[in-house]
Amino acid sequence: QVATISAESEELGKIIAEMVKKTGENGHIFVEEGFTFETETEVIEGMKFGGKVAANFMLNNPNRMELNLEKSKVLVTNMIIKNMGDFIRLKGGSIFADIQQIQKNQQCVILAWKFEKKFLMDVADLWRKTGFRIYCIKVPSILTEQLKDIAIYVGANLLDENENLKLFDASVENMGTIERLTANAEECILIGGAGKKIEVNKRIEEIKNQ
Repeated sequence: QVATISAESEELGKIIAEMVKKTGENGHIFVEEGFTFETETEVIEGMKFGGKVAANFMLNNPNRMELNLEKSKVLVTNMIIKNMGDFIRLKGGSIFADIQQIQKNQQCVILAWKFEKKFLMDVADLWRKTGFRIYCIKVPSILTEQLKDIAIYVGANLLDENENLKLFDASVENMGTIERLTANAEECILIGGAGKKIEVNKRIEEIKNQ
């Protein structure tokens, strides 16, 4: 009844009620305009957390002040990223050069709790000079546990400064993958993380028990 009144449609009200049963109390339901005459439903497992796009020039949907991406590699770290030099290896090259060689969509995402202004300027310069795009998402909490959750979901190794892992040692193997990402100034939604189902479910049960 509530959904029918809200959507001003008995048909949509019934559909939303069915989706509530499927997604459970921890699910989120979105109603979006489609491009066909039929109403379609889709259940997608994803992850939402407080996060924001680090710089406005990275927004590819400026009308909604959003960043929307599909199929991207993801790097997760709890380190402060100061400048592009942090990623340059001792013997030359970088993780970004590796990505450009192995994948067609010239982009990647970095999730971290702090990006210095110099790094964001380096990224903007890279955007101007090449077709490669680095998108930076600030995770507001500096809690490593939250970053571990994200890393497990996307199938990445958390680059943890407490484990003496250096950014310049990072390789594509340390990165995870997501099918879709939506981020704005308040939250970030990841859909289709490449993390192993058994590891994700194990982590969910740990959190519930805590």
